[in-house]
Amino acid sequence: NDDGDGSVAGSPEDGNDDGDGSFAGSPKDGNDDVDDRGDDVDVNIDGDTEFTVEDIADMLEDQGDDEYKDNISKEDDDGVGNRVFDYGYISDYQYERRHEPFRNVPLPQVSEWEEKVFALTKKARRAFSCQYYESHKLLLHSNCSLPKDTDDDDKEFIFYNNQSFARTVCGTTIEPQSAERMKLCSDMVPRLSIDKQIPDDSKIEKSSIIIRGESSSGNNKLTSIDCDVPCQEESNIGNSVQRKIDGTNWKFIVSNEDPFNKDQLKVEPTDYRKDHYYSTVSFKSSIPLSYFSFDTLDIRTPAIEYDTATDGASYLVSEKCKSGGSRRDKWFAGVKGNYPVMSFGGCDHNTDLPEGLNLNKQEDRLQLLKTHRFNLAFETSKEKDYITDIVWEALQSGTIPIVLGAQNIKDHVPKNSIISANDFQYPDALGKYVKKVAEDKALWESYHAWRTDPKEIQAFTERYNFVKTNPTCRMCRWAYAKKNGFGWNHVKQEILPEKAGSVCLDAKKQLIARPFVETWNVDVAEMDNVSEMTVTDDCNSPVDGLPIQVGDSHTVHRSVVEHDGITDMLIHGIDRSDFESNTHKLVVRLKMQVENVEGAHFPNPHKLVKSERSAAVSSIAMQDEKTRITVLANWVTKISCPEEGIVDISMDDALQEDDSPKQIRVIIEDISAIEQKMTEFYPSTFSQQMIQDFVEPVLLFYMDSR
Repeated sequence: NDDGDGSVAGSPEDGNDDGDGSFAGSPKDGNDDVDDRGDDVDVNIDGDTEFTVEDIADMLEDQGDDEYKDNISKEDDDGVGNRVFDYGYISDYQYERRHEPFRNVPLPQVSEWEEKVFALTKKARRAFSCQYYESHKLLLHSNCSLPKDTDDDDKEFIFYNNQSFARTVCGTTIEPQSAERMKLCSDMVPRLSIDKQIPDDSKIEKSSIIIRGESSSGNNKLTSIDCDVPCQEESNIGNSVQRKIDGTNWKFIVSNEDPFNKDQLKVEPTDYRKDHYYSTVSFKSSIPLSYFSFDTLDIRTPAIEYDTATDGASYLVSEKCKSGGSRRDKWFAGVKGNYPVMSFGGCDHNTDLPEGLNLNKQEDRLQLLKTHRFNLAFETSKEKDYITDIVWEALQSGTIPIVLGAQNIKDHVPKNSIISANDFQYPDALGKYVKKVAEDKALWESYHAWRTDPKEIQAFTERYNFVKTNPTCRMCRWAYAKKNGFGWNHVKQEILPEKAGSVCLDAKKQLIARPFVETWNVDVAEMDNVSEMTVTDDCNSPVDGLPIQVGDSHTVHRSVVEHDGITDMLIHGIDRSDFESNTHKLVVRLKMQVENVEGAHFPNPHKLVKSERSAAVSSIAMQDEKTRITVLANWVTKISCPEEGIVDISMDDALQEDDSPKQIRVIIEDISAIEQKMTEFYPSTFSQQMIQDFVEPVLLFYMDSR
């Protein structure tokens, strides 16, 4: 994944180096776009045949092309690589994965950090960085080693937070771009104070989600919104189309208007990458809006009587008679040419309203709809999900709606509850079918069977249950979940409980057993033979300093820290009985609850988050339809996914003399149903911050006050 497109390694979206749109190596792709001089070679590759590079070299040699065999047999010093020859391009992609360009980006100079800190804290004559790099290794100066007893050590250090968000270290909050002088402590892992509990009314206003108008100055009066998360909105926000979430870059387009001919209301699936979101009638928008309301509409009404209802269709539309989005006038004519239509509105008016009725009143419209066997429920456009009161009132009245509107209208209404114009190629065909239904009482009554079907009523209620919560509260819920790394149920418009759960250590082995399973071994091949731990109700909370014995050759000193909804593993030391020998390769395996088929994964996704230190970090991500897991290591190492749900991290040379403690971070989060795709990776707001915090840690400096 060396092109930064976020596509999964080994998927059709990755490896598309020739620009022809086909998956590199698939039957549809001959990889012949690099060089077309392969016409002289007849190589038939089917699903049952596998060719090695040497096989192809032999084919070429048989044709007298010895020079090409020499060319493609050349390998790099790792024993793998790409081979380019005049008959095409063969790539195993291993070279790129081991020599990614981002590794060549220069790391920041220590002197730059020291100058910034000196400018912030002038009490010290000079500040020296505790961390420094050698060949992409982050090392720790001997003056900065953590003492065995931090309570007895009065030595002060400078902690510098160079990020745009506050972080708390050793109980002290360090504001963005600020530095603090304090002693070291036993737990040096920064906290971001991410709130992993949905707050109650007792929470301070600081945790409140504030919705403002796009042009707000930030000083306008706020109104509290009745919601299950702290929620406030500007009092004078009115009908502003654009909204923003205070303290973030998140902007919303808010409108329940017809999206036809209004491009700004049409959801662009990738706009979330620019922090642009939607609250429109589209069910693909983050906060969908609907004209349906359980407060004013009730579709659980009985059908009107076939025998007493007027044998005709009512039509109540008064404006936009020739709407370009749906061509109302053409379809009106198609029905009217075959079946009686009484138009009470301004469009094609042919029937006067009964005395005392007013089309501007809902109760009068419902009364009028009940008198006819059908109603022409013609919308202004056929945009998906755009369904107005025209349709909902017709359903509630007990008549049969003849709907001209949303392309996916049948996804929204009970089964066989409407006659959809989308099912007919021509208006005249629709008119003839309406006449057929009108003349067949049994067929007409079949369109009302859903009204007494509990399953259909329940399905509709569940589909639209989200409208019971007002859109402003739902926007606050969404923002609260996004800020704090909660999952989000898009269909129900609700915050999901924290997925990972509390970290649990196996009582016997002191290895992590939840939310993932941790095992250590000196031979990956033996990993499958390691018995898995059983999580019990009495599992232990993380304890610092307990050693892990790995066979007879290694003792690992590591601690586990759970914070901000993620899990950190700190490797403080590795004792090796055969330190001079390279026969034992130490690996830590993490078994995750994710169904990434055949080990599909995204290598080094951390590079998608802007940072000066990406070159010194390794990472991997995998996901299924519900869960995404990102694993990071703060040193350059091999992280692989050999099979479904498995992450192997090589610990060879992970900790040598003068090395700073090694850290592994595991981020487990829910997939966004409307934003994320199985074959694409783009970090969520929560994971972006967690990755940024990991790749750009709080910087530590020791002082020379002489």
